[in-house]
Amino acid sequence: MANPVGPGVGFGGALTGVVIGWLVISGFVIHDPLVWAPPIVLGAGLWWGAMRAFAARPERWATLLGLVMLCVLLVAALYLEPVLRRLPERVAGMPTGRSLPLLQLKLTLGLLALLALTLVGRDLFKEP
Repeated sequence: MANPVGPGVGFGGALTGVVIGWLVISGFVIHDPLVWAPPIVLGAGLWWGAMRAFAARPERWATLLGLVMLCVLLVAALYLEPVLRRLPERVAGMPTGRSLPLLQLKLTLGLLALLALTLVGRDLFKEP
């Protein structure tokens, strides 16, 4: 059997990057520790839980990825409106995405949630 440590480390690193990515950066931009601190704690907890689950059942990688995506999307959906309203239009000359309509961002989150549910369903309902 192949050693699952290599894919597991990549899996955990990707999850951590996704969870703490935009919220931590946004929290630093608007100087609010209530925006950047919880995602760091959540990211560490999600990484730890996903790594334990992946080590126990590496064949269920799609279900784990889908569930973690749903957790990340839930946090992003909860933070989206309050954080987006406080972000400046540009930071260091780069657009922050604030000019995008909120509906477009919510639709993107919805499509990503549909992808996550597809991953979970695909893995749970496949033939053994």
